[in-house]
Amino acid sequence: MRKQGVLLGSLVIAGWIAFACSSDPEDTPPGTTCTANQTQPCTGANNCSGTQTCGADGKFAACVCGTSEAGAQDVFVPDNFVPEPDAGPWTPRKIAGLVLWLDGSLGVIKDPQNADKVQKWQDRSGKGNDVFSEAADAGPTGPAYDPTVINGKGAVRCENDTYLTLASKDDFRFGTGDYGVITVAKAAVNATTGPSFYEKGVAIGLSAAKDFELRTPNGTGSGTASLANVPTDTFAIYIARGAQLEVQAGGKKAAGPKTTIDTNDTAPLRICRGTGTAFTSIAEIIVVKGALTDADIAEANTYLKAKYAITQ
Repeated sequence: MRKQGVLLGSLVIAGWIAFACSSDPEDTPPGTTCTANQTQPCTGANNCSGTQTCGADGKFAACVCGTSEAGAQDVFVPDNFVPEPDAGPWTPRKIAGLVLWLDGSLGVIKDPQNADKVQKWQDRSGKGNDVFSEAADAGPTGPAYDPTVINGKGAVRCENDTYLTLASKDDFRFGTGDYGVITVAKAAVNATTGPSFYEKGVAIGLSAAKDFELRTPNGTGSGTASLANVPTDTFAIYIARGAQLEVQAGGKKAAGPKTTIDTNDTAPLRICRGTGTAFTSIAEIIVVKGALTDADIAEANTYLKAKYAITQ
């Protein structure tokens, strides 16, 4: 396994990425509360400008500027990229139950040993669920970064059994309840397998037959939702949700049975897993614990299509 490390250094890129800094958690004024996942501008340590997110306790968390760790890090930046404000009319933070939001244009950290490879991808959900580069054996290097691969924005590319991972956490234990995963990805399959977008209790990805699948574990109440002839070799929006299994891509949808099996496991989370010559490039991935509603999907589709110039 490749060791996870922290690359320290200085970073000044077009004036928009600041050195990482954070303040102590700020309580809301007495008698007031904020709404979970609400964000607001704030001033952190060393007078840096940042954002803080409201937690489930109704209080704003620490002010975060730039990266989420002390010390600046080398970050991949797409050419001519202009960051979007988190406080816009709609972002994934508006979705109740958001536990992971990875954006390929922000917070992709370089591997200090391989400058064109990814060490870490920082979570923007406010939950601190950063994912780290891994390989299935000592041979392959980690995932790579494509800086302007989709509408001038970046994506993380995983092939040769590389992926990003995080130790098992309650945020990703869905049990028998609802969940949802939205991915902006480009995928290529080979004769025997396809890449996966998400693996933790359930598996979401493409088969060798170019079917987009949501698979639950074997057992009573398990099942699969499968959608044939989905877009490949081009970026598309892929949506999967349970416990009533459903998949959507390219303007089509397919459904499977309502599952009663417990999807909890102790395995680590895996994001963006390539297998041999089957690869995926992920520009954005959003994971929700709880119901991903039709309204959420409509908002996300509008947001992602505009952001990445996706027409389907």
